[in-house]
Amino acid sequence: MNRHGVALTVTCLAVTLLSACEPVGGQAFLLNETGEQGLTVEVHRPDGHILEDGLVEEVYSFDTQWTNRQLQCYVATDGYLQVIRRDGTVLVRHEFADRPVCEKEEITLGADGELVWAD
Repeated sequence: MNRHGVALTVTCLAVTLLSACEPVGGQAFLLNETGEQGLTVEVHRPDGHILEDGLVEEVYSFDTQWTNRQLQCYVATDGYLQVIRRDGTVLVRHEFADRPVCEKEEITLGADGELVWAD
């Protein structure tokens, strides 16, 4: 994602949080509270092929829109996501089979590498 896209995403998230409106449909957000810079998110199919990836500074926006699904989520058959440090080590790996990542969700990546879904 380019700088304009990151700025737009951060701005949209801030407006959403401040206005108490729901996030835009077709997107889920990963909030970075690790204190680390240069983290990368990769969404992989079960065979390891990367579906989407991007840099996480304060927030990463997942594109959860599927044209052939009623539920706009990454689900078990879609694979997994990873958050990777600059040195290439995996900070966290999340299997969509354990819990889907759906539109309008906010997930916080904590300093301990844990993912926490907002209720």
